[in-house]
Amino acid sequence: MSWDATRRLLTDRRSLLGGAAALGVGGALAALSSCGRTEAPVDEQGRVRLRFATDWRAQAEHGGFYMALATGA
Repeated sequence: MSWDATRRLLTDRRSLLGGAAALGVGGALAALSSCGRTEAPVDEQGRVRLRFATDWRAQAEHGGFYMALATGA
């Protein structure tokens, strides 16, 4: 392969990769800009209600949740 053909191939590859990167960044920005920020609903004391789901069995990692549930915190 001659030097001119190699240079042309590298230039084409860089152009293709640059275009793909620009398209990816543009798509990511478009997706992120369409995400609107919504405020979480609060109760009369100003607290946000959360839903917490664990797996099917109680484990030590969930101890804080179960302690808060037991004490009413």
